[in-house]
Amino acid sequence: MIEALKEVKDFQVALEVTAHKICQMMDWDYSEVWMVSENGKVLEFSPVGYGGESFEELRRISQELRFPANIDFAGRIWAEKNTQHIPDIFSEPNGTFMRAKSARNLD
Repeated sequence: MIEALKEVKDFQVALEVTAHKICQMMDWDYSEVWMVSENGKVLEFSPVGYGGESFEELRRISQELRFPANIDFAGRIWAEKNTQHIPDIFSEPNGTFMRAKSARNLD
């Protein structure tokens, strides 16, 4: 990944490269990038990410969301300032992932 980022001079492009490389390494089909808002109070969806056209509905839903600290998976990770890996989001209790139903419909 470091080699791929050496030539990048733009932050957004660096995020795109990183999202793509992580998906390749983890064998994931989709990734999103969430950024802290200018006022520092919520996470906002970034247009940067990785995934094909089959994920357009999930992207559309994500664009409308904002996550305060401790709300949903993204807000919880942000508040804890820690990473977490959940192999199967569909095994988590209802309400853990606001977009789980939309993601399940991708199959």
